[in-house]
Amino acid sequence: MEEDEFEEHVGNNDDFIEDIVPSVGLGLSFEKRLERLNQSDRIDQLYGCLRYTGFEERIGWLYNLQPCELFDEDRRRFVSALDLYFIGDIGDRFKISLIYPPYFYVGAKLGRENDVYAYLSKRYHNRCLSCDLIGKEDLDLPNHLSGIQRTFIRLRFHDIDDLMKARKELQPIVKRNIEREKEQQSHPELAVLKRVTSSNLNSDLIVDGLSNANVAEKQVDGIIELREFDVPYHIRVCIDLKINVGLWYGVRGQSTSGQQNQLILKPDLIEQPEPIILAFDIECTKMPLKFPTAVSDQIMMISYMIDTQGYLIINREIISQDIDDFEYTPKKEYPGHFHVFNESNEFELLKRFFNHIIDVKPHILVTYNGDSFDMPFVEQRAQFYGLNMFNEIGFRKDSQDCYLSRPCIHMDCIKWVKRDSYLPVGSHGLKAVTKAKLRYNPIEIDPEDMCRLAVEQPQTLSNYSVSDAVATYYLYMKYVHTFIFALGTIIPMRPDEVLRKGSGTLCETLLMVQAFLANVIFPNKHEDEQYKYTNDGHLLISETYVGASVEALESGVFRSDIPCRFKIVPETVQYLIDNIDRTLQQSIEIEEKLSMNLIENLSEIKEDILQRLQHLKNVPNRLENPNIYHLDVGAMYPNIILTNRLQPSAIVNSTICAQCDLNRPNARCQRKMDWIWRGTYVPATRNELQRIQLQLENERFSFNGQSIEKKSFIDGPKKGTNNTANNNNNTLSFHELPQETQLSIERKRLADYCRKAYKKVNHTREETRETTVCQCENSFYVDTVRAFRDRRYEYKDFHKKWKKNLATASKKDDLNEVKRCNNLIVIYDSLQLAHKCILNSFYGYVMRRGARWHRMEMGGIVCTTGSTIIKRTRELIEQIGRPLELDTDGIWCVLPATFPENYELTTRDPSRPKVVISYPCSLLNLIIKDHYTNDQYHELIDKEKHQYEIRSENSIFFEIDGPYLAMILPASKEEGKRIKKRYCVFNMDGSIAELKGFEVKRNGELQLIKIFQASVFEAFLKGTTLEECYNHVATIADYWLDMLYSHAKDITDKELFELISERRTMSRMLSDYGEQKSTSISTAKRLAEFLGEDVIKDKGLCCRFVIANVPRDAPITERAIPLAIFQSEQSIRNHYLRKWLHLSSVDNLDIREILDWNYYVDRFNSCIQKIITIPAALQNIRNPVPRVSHPDWLHKRLVEKNSLYKQKRITDVFNSIDKQTHIDNNEQQLILTNDIEDIGNEQTKSTIKFIKKTTTLKRKRDELNDKTITRQWRIVLGPPPLFGQTKNQHIKWLNYQKHKWNIQYEQRLNQSSIISDKIQLKTKQKNFNDGKIDTYIRRTAEHLHTHPWQIISYELTDQIGIFKAWCLVEHELVQIKIKVPRIFYVNYRTSIENNNIQTQHSIGYERTINNCSKRVNRLLPRCSQTYYLYEYRLDENHFRDYYTDIMTDLSNPNIEGVYEMNVPLDFRLLITLGCICSLRKEQHRTNILSNLYQFDELEFLSLSEQTYLQSGTLQCIYLYIHQDNGKLFIDLFIPNNCRVFIGILDSIRENHMPNLNKLLKNECEKRLQKSIDTNLLPINEHQFEVKVDTDIQNIWKRFNKIIANRK
Repeated sequence: MEEDEFEEHVGNNDDFIEDIVPSVGLGLSFEKRLERLNQSDRIDQLYGCLRYTGFEERIGWLYNLQPCELFDEDRRRFVSALDLYFIGDIGDRFKISLIYPPYFYVGAKLGRENDVYAYLSKRYHNRCLSCDLIGKEDLDLPNHLSGIQRTFIRLRFHDIDDLMKARKELQPIVKRNIEREKEQQSHPELAVLKRVTSSNLNSDLIVDGLSNANVAEKQVDGIIELREFDVPYHIRVCIDLKINVGLWYGVRGQSTSGQQNQLILKPDLIEQPEPIILAFDIECTKMPLKFPTAVSDQIMMISYMIDTQGYLIINREIISQDIDDFEYTPKKEYPGHFHVFNESNEFELLKRFFNHIIDVKPHILVTYNGDSFDMPFVEQRAQFYGLNMFNEIGFRKDSQDCYLSRPCIHMDCIKWVKRDSYLPVGSHGLKAVTKAKLRYNPIEIDPEDMCRLAVEQPQTLSNYSVSDAVATYYLYMKYVHTFIFALGTIIPMRPDEVLRKGSGTLCETLLMVQAFLANVIFPNKHEDEQYKYTNDGHLLISETYVGASVEALESGVFRSDIPCRFKIVPETVQYLIDNIDRTLQQSIEIEEKLSMNLIENLSEIKEDILQRLQHLKNVPNRLENPNIYHLDVGAMYPNIILTNRLQPSAIVNSTICAQCDLNRPNARCQRKMDWIWRGTYVPATRNELQRIQLQLENERFSFNGQSIEKKSFIDGPKKGTNNTANNNNNTLSFHELPQETQLSIERKRLADYCRKAYKKVNHTREETRETTVCQCENSFYVDTVRAFRDRRYEYKDFHKKWKKNLATASKKDDLNEVKRCNNLIVIYDSLQLAHKCILNSFYGYVMRRGARWHRMEMGGIVCTTGSTIIKRTRELIEQIGRPLELDTDGIWCVLPATFPENYELTTRDPSRPKVVISYPCSLLNLIIKDHYTNDQYHELIDKEKHQYEIRSENSIFFEIDGPYLAMILPASKEEGKRIKKRYCVFNMDGSIAELKGFEVKRNGELQLIKIFQASVFEAFLKGTTLEECYNHVATIADYWLDMLYSHAKDITDKELFELISERRTMSRMLSDYGEQKSTSISTAKRLAEFLGEDVIKDKGLCCRFVIANVPRDAPITERAIPLAIFQSEQSIRNHYLRKWLHLSSVDNLDIREILDWNYYVDRFNSCIQKIITIPAALQNIRNPVPRVSHPDWLHKRLVEKNSLYKQKRITDVFNSIDKQTHIDNNEQQLILTNDIEDIGNEQTKSTIKFIKKTTTLKRKRDELNDKTITRQWRIVLGPPPLFGQTKNQHIKWLNYQKHKWNIQYEQRLNQSSIISDKIQLKTKQKNFNDGKIDTYIRRTAEHLHTHPWQIISYELTDQIGIFKAWCLVEHELVQIKIKVPRIFYVNYRTSIENNNIQTQHSIGYERTINNCSKRVNRLLPRCSQTYYLYEYRLDENHFRDYYTDIMTDLSNPNIEGVYEMNVPLDFRLLITLGCICSLRKEQHRTNILSNLYQFDELEFLSLSEQTYLQSGTLQCIYLYIHQDNGKLFIDLFIPNNCRVFIGILDSIRENHMPNLNKLLKNECEKRLQKSIDTNLLPINEHQFEVKVDTDIQNIWKRFNKIIANRK
């Protein structure tokens, strides 16, 4: 709903009266109306606007219009008229009055028009100027496209007063007839009965069987509606007579041929005159911390500018000294020379100001927020001195709380800022607007210092005062003036209305103009149905359509000079390659309107595009620089409306189409379109609602005119009472209550019922619905949108044209031309933005409450179509680039730098020799054409014959902005969410192109955060990599973090308060907030304690506060300390600080000691997380600001991602490689085979063959033979000769054998080399299979078998006899288990074989003891003689199980002694293996993967063979724990990667840790000065991660997890 729009509710008389109050005499006597007329003329004369009544034509520029009343001497009555105010061609001013009778239309039932006409003519023959039958196009009339017009009765009146009375009389008749019509449709038998009953009534005169009363009643029954009864009078006249402000007219005061000849448009005159413009601003006194109030405060200064000349009026009662004339020129294009009037008091100040206004007679009075502050303040101060501002200067407040005057226009610039400037809500103050629009920094003063400056530094305050007047004047001149009057040329409204009305009202006014030109009757304002049900019988609470979706897709830094990764889909690129010709044809012929034959370099462009796309297809996974673009649909919603011929009246159904003559077989006029409906409904059914209504009918309510006080039942009074009659007299039944009250009670009762019965008050549901759009409907709505869109395109073209002219003028150093170009650039840019705002409102207007052309389905179709366009675009961008952010009508994205971009076409057209096209834009437009072209567009070519031309229509086109240098997107602190509509974009020159949504533009945010964000964005452009970029940004963050952690010791208290204080303005009085709690409320209460209760009596209290750290257990809302307390006297400050902070003493208290630094650190950390740390983590960059830890969800994700112990996926373990790599790694495969003929010979002969490894695993026989290296000796030498009998035969045989033996010797040598090669090949294959999990484990086990073990520690396990050893093997810490037996020695006197003592033992013991002993030689202690010494090695379990049996055997007298039985197992392990051991070489383990080793398998290694724990091989971590007074401090120091984890247990989660890196550095420097070795000091910068928790379990869990993740 747009703000300040007229007539929100249909049929609301008060809304209509508010628009015409200045000219209507409703309820006023003749004398009062005449007095008001004379008063209006007097005000006009004050400004020099005299009524021109001559017949000669005068040329004038219409700058204002006002409705009025004139007294007609001939008729002796008042008539309505319109005063038009002109600036003459010579600079004079005058006005004329156009008398134009107001009117409205009365609609009758079809066929009953004459009856109704007769009735109205008779009833209003004295009050009505005329009563006519007028044919109008009614778009609600069935079959109206066949040329049928509906006949309306037009009632024209002398003045608005008569019109309002007639409307008031007819509206109840219309309401009654509509209800009767509905009753007849639902209960026709009751309607017949009532008609028969009414016909039996007596009457005085019977004519044709009907009495006079029945005749009149029959005529009245035909009145079913009123039309155009709520159109404001001045808009009615402007529409009918085609009058618009901002145009030149030939004017006559009187004309004998009617009003049309009084005003003749002069379209040849274009240049506007220069009206007198006065812009002013006031400065007031104020109570501390309170907003100025006119009751007690005074005006100190009034500064104003009149046509670049400045004036300043001083109130010397407040200002301590006279001020001389001075100059304030913030920029050379904004000169300000001020003449000063030093007045003795406020009364003289006001008189001087009023008199100067009347002397100057400005056409336009300009303020900034003047409607809300300046004008009412001046008015009330004038009343205080007995001055009437209306009588003095003609300004007073109207019913809309706007201060207006008849001849002088009041332009409040803040209205333009809110509606048309596209500035964020937090930047609507004059200072912020000045910085954004006028591009200079204005003077700013703390409001609390103004009264002090008035006494101590009056010149400074004067400069501040005039700075507001200068900013207001030049803001209006540069942006508002031309913009408002340009809109006024097409919108028939007063300029102040064009400025103040919402965009929906402007849309509706434009539609009313076009409807009048098309002879279409205006619909009445839409009224929502009170009872509307879903298809399944539930009461609808509200319904709407699903709008467009805005979505943030990525976070982080994207720069065009830093590569990023792309995953291109080759199939999509192939699609682009296949459609190159169509894409170029789309761009050249459709977008640029050129013929393909005129392009000279078309083949070169096509070839370049093909090469680029082919390269993208060949290398889909890319790391290259991106191009940052913003692809948006130009005027998307208006173009969707135009393409699909969408209009409110074009939304039809089968019933409407069945009555249409154009609905013939094979007709294509019905276009089916989808949209998404969303409804909120109650869970109760219709039957349950009816039961609740019946229950309410049986109750009575005590109603005081505004609210329900109590309720009682009609039946069942309390027992023993007899006051039912009295109760009934004081109460009302349900149906007697006002309609709004009934609905409120019913909805509340229904909500209570649903809450109890269904546990829910309402449900929400979405449905995709299909709607039919008529393509033949009257096109006045579409024509209006098209004309407005085309006008915006014209302004955009002019904007581009004058930008080029500016570049040309700058090269020529033509200062005047440069100034002119700059002004026109600003004008056309503001005009196209205003048209964009109104254009986009055409679709939203159809859902506006009270809209004349209301249609929810149309808005839903527009939004759904736009949403699908953006989603389809996103799908394409995801396959050729990366989308970053989805907007309502566009998408931010990055594309590879090698993707085809812009191309310059060389044409044979002399008017356009060179044309630049954008390939990405044309590509998207081709998709739009393929999927969103309307092939059913009907255009009327013959209205009489109703002939339509069917063609294809598509005006939806993408526009491309960019490429840009960088885009920064913040991240959300919540998992799975992203921050929408918040980003920063940089132009290629490093300037900010767009800054959206950040706190730097938000009121109420800490100045610290604003300053940080203002400086941090530029740092994103530094560095050549992402790491360097984030490091530069982190430097700025660290600077402010150091300031916070050091408690701002390097800045003054005043600077500290400016950085961390928060400012809030209370919009209501403190008492209105009730039991609510907030920092502002606490501040207000404490201000009232030491400043008095008066400060909280009014709204607008300014609260500036800081957050204290005491009382410790109090919430933040109760720890807000007003900043004003620190500006008070020492005793007062100490008293209240002691009271608020609950401190025993506050003497010599430093503000830094009581500030809640953790609160401010958390606030600042939150900003850093969103902008720096979380985006960095999402871009795989290590935390650039280690002091700001990641959120838990992100930390968990990073730990899982980087953990070495996380479970691998099956696809990661069994990785596949491409074929070429497989061939390269195994170039040749060797195979050994024995020749079949050599089998069984004494000497094995083998054949060595090389087979080149191929992708097939089977060997082919022919390939094997071809690659044989050697041949058999029989093949080489041939068959052996016989030994023979002669010497020669013997020699020949011997030579043959020698050759044979040489061949066999070479084969044996080759065989040994092949075996070694095969072993090496197996090793290579083993390395190739390193990715397999079994090989990974096997490789780890082989390290244990081939390398020495450096023992770190031995530990006893739960299993008896098994120890756990931590070993360092090849720089890896490995855990193994060693099974240690019980070893002892028994010295027998005789051989154990000769021992014949028999003892009864179990079978298991005999088997165990017989297999565990052997005879050995050892030196016994104390030089004891060795007889037969046996060593026993028993499993510790067996030793303990059979301990009794063993001791029995050892008691044998044949035993001299038992040795080492009580030696502990860990001691034996230690003395046997020592600190270095290895696996015995002779030991061959069958299961090398087992980590359990027997004691005998290991052997001791001396330090001469292997050094123990060389420096650098052992990674150490240091753990420090300190506990004191219930607090626990744990520090885990990991020097290897310079990380320190700190855990603090405290009662509250407050991090008081300073800059630990700085402390560490200072401590290292102190020790270096003491000549301590640098190797013993951690001189590198460390990353500290501090976490404060209130639960000790959480702290230990964290450290356990950290240590477990270490190797």
